[in-house]
Amino acid sequence: MSLVFKDLTINDYKDIQPYFLSRPTHTCESHFLYHVIWKDFYSSRFTISDNGVLWLQNIAGEIASLPPTTSKDNFKKAFLELQEYFTSTLNKKLKMYLVDEEALELLELDEANFKIIEDRDSFDYIYDGNKLRALTGRKYSKKRNHINAFLKEYEGRFEYRRLDKENANDILEFTHKWSLIKNSDDPYNRIESEEVGIRNILANYPLPNTVMAGIYIDNKLEAFTVGSYDPVLKLATIHIEKANPEIRGLYPYINQQFLNQEFEDAKYINREDDMGIPSLRKAKESYYPIFLAKKYTIVQL
Repeated sequence: MSLVFKDLTINDYKDIQPYFLSRPTHTCESHFLYHVIWKDFYSSRFTISDNGVLWLQNIAGEIASLPPTTSKDNFKKAFLELQEYFTSTLNKKLKMYLVDEEALELLELDEANFKIIEDRDSFDYIYDGNKLRALTGRKYSKKRNHINAFLKEYEGRFEYRRLDKENANDILEFTHKWSLIKNSDDPYNRIESEEVGIRNILANYPLPNTVMAGIYIDNKLEAFTVGSYDPVLKLATIHIEKANPEIRGLYPYINQQFLNQEFEDAKYINREDDMGIPSLRKAKESYYPIFLAKKYTIVQL
């Protein structure tokens, strides 16, 4: 039977989520929310076969795929099914992005037939949850100093709030303003596409295992973040975090508060990748990850 792919919608959550739970990983692509945010940017489509969830995306103008979302036992079968679809239906060689290390081991690819490329720009930064909530020790002293400066300057003027659809106008206004003043050297202009993703979240909120929160200063939203939680791995993934860059200490403050208020049981924190942007890499390294969740690109030869 020929595979039939369709656009991803929030209504697909109940059908797809069991497959995510069958092989949880530390990578952000293991969360349904990641796909909600980026589905328009990548023109994401999927199908559910007997072997699992298979993905198609448009990446840099070419049709490619992500690793199948399925169990370890079915992973290679799903991969081969997708490879056959590329060969017989698309008349293309398979190209698969964001393949995690466990997936690569499950595939046991013959390097005579596949090229395996390490994708450093897509490595996710994984942190110790307790350390990011507490920020104790010498290496976090700069973070604490910035937070203390914020607390002192804005004492009595700020408030941490959990957000929902009722805050949509505040969130969209803040996000648009942030994108105008943010200098980014991302060649793919994903900042603009992330705004679309935020609209997708708001249009479908609340989403399972997902929390939004923000910091209001003088009753104006000045920082905004979104995270989701994997109870199997006790992993909180911070998909979006934005703050007014002109307010000292606001970024580390919302980072810490969000984890303390919403993810106090999370053992690990995934702050996603740095997209190869030097300033973003420096910022993520400054929180001292305990490991990087590596990813690879597979190209059929």
